[in-house]
Amino acid sequence: MGDDFNEHNILMSDDEIENIWVIDLEFCFSGSIYWDIGNFFRIFKNVNSEQLLYFESGYRESGKITK
Repeated sequence: MGDDFNEHNILMSDDEIENIWVIDLEFCFSGSIYWDIGNFFRIFKNVNSEQLLYFESGYRESGKITK
């Protein structure tokens, strides 16, 4: 988890949604996953429902969020 998780740290391929990379982990620290979730939605204020579903399913698949 990085304390600077935002749109500048995400790479996505143009042709496939499966290819997503998070980069720039120089300020990495151990802490609550909710730090990144809060920061993500602070930056991306106009998230549509489809984007929210992708975000949520990614966290659920990781096993970090179960509810």
